[in-house]
Formats: sequence, structure tokens, C-alpha cells
Amino acid sequence: MSENKTKQEPSLDTSRQDTRAQQEEILRRLDAIDVNDSLNIEQLADVPNMERHIRTLEGNGLIAFNDASGLGLELRGFAQITAKGRAYIGTDGGLGSDLNVVTVKLHDESLQLIEAWIRLSNLKPTEREKWIRMLRDLPRESTKHLVLELVKMGLGRPEALSTIQTLLHSVPQ
Repeated sequence: MSENKTKQEPSLDTSRQDTRAQQEEILRRLDAIDVNDSLNIEQLADVPNMERHIRTLEGNGLIAFNDASGLGLELRGFAQITAKGRAYIGTDGGLGSDLNVVTVKLHDESLQLIEAWIRLSNLKPTEREKWIRMLRDLPRESTKHLVLELVKMGLGRPEALSTIQTLLHSVPQ
């Protein structure tokens, strides 16, 4: 009797975590070298999906090639971490924290709260499921916009100020 085994795909969250960890590994290695030196990217060959990560990091301005060799079809040459790359991996929040820039990350739990609110609504069951599907399929920028609009609505409520006051006084100084 043979068993029909299906290969399980890694979850999207695990895949994203792996991708981030691999990209951060590249940035940390580049950050570890002297600021006036470059690293031959062949030394990063042990990082899974290295070529894809190098191109992503370069495209986002987190690393730079000190010559044009990394920009062609064949990825080779010497790379350096940029100031933006150092700020990104900074454990203290990087330069952004010094410039009073606040980064807010939207976690799955936040979207689950929105989904729960939709499930408790008086919409028809088919409409609720449609809305939830649409919420899950939103692009990142649209999700950010939706959450910002919900925050604005929440701040417009009379009890918002007292809630803020209560939370601020509950945080240890």
C-alpha cells in the first residue's frame, strides 16, 4: 500500500522571515568590514538566494557596488553597505530614531482584529467572507491606507482622548 504524501509548502510568514534573515545576514557581513573596504560578493555565496537578495538590497539602496560589475546580468564584483543599509540594521532604530521618524509595523494580529470586526458585523455571511477575502488580498500600501483611515476615525471619537490619557499614564516613566 503506498501513501500519497504531499510536500508541504513553507508558510508565507516563514518564507518572509527567512528572506529577511538572509538579507540581514548580507547586510551584517557588509557592515562588519571597514567602511573604506568592499566585500567580494563571492564571499556571500553561502547565503541562500544570495543573488536575488543582493539585487533587492541594491535596488532599495541598502548596498552599492563600487564599480559597474554588479549591475549587469552576471552578478559579480565588490559591494559596500550604504548609510541607509547601516540605519536599517541599526539596533537602536538607526538614524530614523534620531530624526524623530516613527516606523509602525502592522502585524497579522491587527488585520485579524479587523477581520473579527467584519465577522461580527450585520453583513450577510457571503458579504462578510467577500470583505475578508478582499482585506487579505489588499496590497501593502492599500492596507496601510485602510489602517490610517481607521485610526483617524478612532481618534475622532469622543472617548479617544481619555483612552490616550489612560494609556499614557499607565506606561512607566
